[in-house]
Amino acid sequence: MVQAQRARDQQILDLVMAMENTYSFVVSADELKSHPVLQDIMERILKQTIESGYFIQEYTQRNFGGTFQVSLNEMAVNSRSSRESYC
Repeated sequence: MVQAQRARDQQILDLVMAMENTYSFVVSADELKSHPVLQDIMERILKQTIESGYFIQEYTQRNFGGTFQVSLNEMAVNSRSSRESYC
């Protein structure tokens, strides 16, 4: 049971890292703003990462400790500013 929980927790951490990498890419990809098709794709990616963020928030409220929650809150603030700077 403990190993299964650790495996799930690691998958959540991996998802968080993937989301962070995605936001970093979107913010650094200024040239994509001028391509409507690519912009639509980037917006869909951002929406999916937001949905993933909601999932992670729900998961952490039930399964993780408080320190991880603080990191997620910081990530949410960063992602919000990233999305605003992209759009």
